[in-house]
Amino acid sequence: MNPEGPHDEAVAVLDDPAGDRPATVSELKLARDAAHVIKPCARRVAKMFPRLIRDNGLFTMGDLLAIGHVAILRAARAYDEKKSNDFVAFARYVVRYRMLDAIQDLLFEERVKRAAAKAEDSYGASFADRDYNVMKHDEAETRRRYRAFANGLFAAMFVSSVEESEQCLDAAEVDVRREYVSALDALRRALSCFTDADRRLLVLVYRDGLLLDEASVELGIGYSTARARHTRVLKVLLELLQAQGTLRAPRPLVVPDVGDVFSSGALPQNDTGAGGPQ
Repeated sequence: MNPEGPHDEAVAVLDDPAGDRPATVSELKLARDAAHVIKPCARRVAKMFPRLIRDNGLFTMGDLLAIGHVAILRAARAYDEKKSNDFVAFARYVVRYRMLDAIQDLLFEERVKRAAAKAEDSYGASFADRDYNVMKHDEAETRRRYRAFANGLFAAMFVSSVEESEQCLDAAEVDVRREYVSALDALRRALSCFTDADRRLLVLVYRDGLLLDEASVELGIGYSTARARHTRVLKVLLELLQAQGTLRAPRPLVVPDVGDVFSSGALPQNDTGAGGPQ
């Protein structure tokens, strides 16, 4: 499978340790030449989340554009032309990934914030301090009671926030884990329909991470032959997976222990291409 998604390098860009250093002249030129991808990416993401991204929404187009400009500079810092000869495509993955990542964080943050607000209202509604008398108790007693209330309020909000976080992550992990196991079962069944030579090509490209030209050398065949075989195998594989109801590639939070897919325990990886034409 070769689903649309970020290159492996694109994910690493988000945690680039050199992200705060000034950009070089060549990096600025790369970012400037690929800046035209930011607006289309923003429009596409906004179309995916119309209720969230609008003029008076939690996110605006301006927010997405700002994220895109930061992401494209980080992409220029992380770009390695030895791994990919198309920076524009690489930058498009990075920009869209970073926009979606920001939305995911926002949605999660809003759920936690809502849980904390509900806990605050619940604690305030149940709080009673009828024995306090301003004529009887001094300032120290007033401060003590206020601190006790503030501590109780903080504890209620903290517990509700942690509980909401755990529920969000647990529910997502269970659903994604189930989807991932199902997809791997479908992939095993589909792979059993191929010849050993076809499976060997998939192993080299998607498990061992070789480029297609490197895989052709390993197999002892010409690049054009490997390319044609690769195209045919992916087309048939997609048809087999769709026939089994697997319509997209899952992205698990935690990869379950599901055994091997090819001839070892490694899971298939996306072919992000590079050196020669794919």
